[in-house]
Amino acid sequence: MAKTKALSPEKESLAAAYKAACDLYQRIDDFRAKLLGFLPLVSGTGIFLILDKSIFKVNENHLLAVGLFGFAVTLGLLLYELRGVQRCVRLINVAANLEAKMYVPGPFRLRVHSFRNIINEPVAAGIIYPAVLAAWIYVAIHSNDSAWKVATLVFIGSMAIVLWVFYTQYKEDPKYESDLEDLLNGKR
Repeated sequence: MAKTKALSPEKESLAAAYKAACDLYQRIDDFRAKLLGFLPLVSGTGIFLILDKSIFKVNENHLLAVGLFGFAVTLGLLLYELRGVQRCVRLINVAANLEAKMYVPGPFRLRVHSFRNIINEPVAAGIIYPAVLAAWIYVAIHSNDSAWKVATLVFIGSMAIVLWVFYTQYKEDPKYESDLEDLLNGKR
């Protein structure tokens, strides 16, 4: 029976951090892929059912609220997606750094980032989310409410202000720094 050599504490620590980075990356990437697949499917089906008067008898005065609600939910999911992209990029960098320290030519160091700098996950999200957001605005403008233009503009403007406030707070908040990156750099 062959004996396996025990890893040094440092190599064991690197291997544990690498496994944690891989697991977290996979979970985030899986969730993002499912969301990118289900969001247009669910939204498109819902919009079709709402607008097809032979299936649902939706009061047209409620379409403004429904459309703006769908827009807000989709915008929230887009923000969550952007955070997921940010975390995945950070995990890729951390895992690639760990692969270099362990002298392993792993999937993060050998990763193909995109095809001709055009085809990648953020570009796909950049196509899907605006399309779904526009579809929900389409629902909102089918309202009989004559004030739909003003309400839609006020809503979108207020969402932009809220996003700006969150962004300015978020970019200065140190708690969003990666724990794995801190561990690698000896900060913890």
